[in-house]
Amino acid sequence: MHTKQFIFFSIGILIIGIIIWFFLARITPAESNRQAFKVILTTLVKDAQNYYRKSSQKNFSGWGAPEYLKIEQAGRIAEKINDKEIVITCLGNEIGFNSKSKIKLQLKIFPDDSKLRIIN
Repeated sequence: MHTKQFIFFSIGILIIGIIIWFFLARITPAESNRQAFKVILTTLVKDAQNYYRKSSQKNFSGWGAPEYLKIEQAGRIAEKINDKEIVITCLGNEIGFNSKSKIKLQLKIFPDDSKLRIIN
């Protein structure tokens, strides 16, 4: 009886291991690079919108991404700031969907909203 239990237990562990490997293998370096930028961009959205709410003129003028984030391990970040909108462009280190150029994300920040576009 113990042999059957051991065999079923071993098969169960093997199946669980295969399932975990399957899901982990799907995460590509490019997707990992995009996820790193998404974490950074989430922080920047909150920071920029808080700046807008606290500014006396109710605009984004004067806000800027912290310098240490502009050249990050994930890649480079550049921003274009207008009174009512910020456009942040991220250029990653990994090759993107097209298998030719590096990943690229663009984030538009508005006073009460933000829109992320994955370009590559």
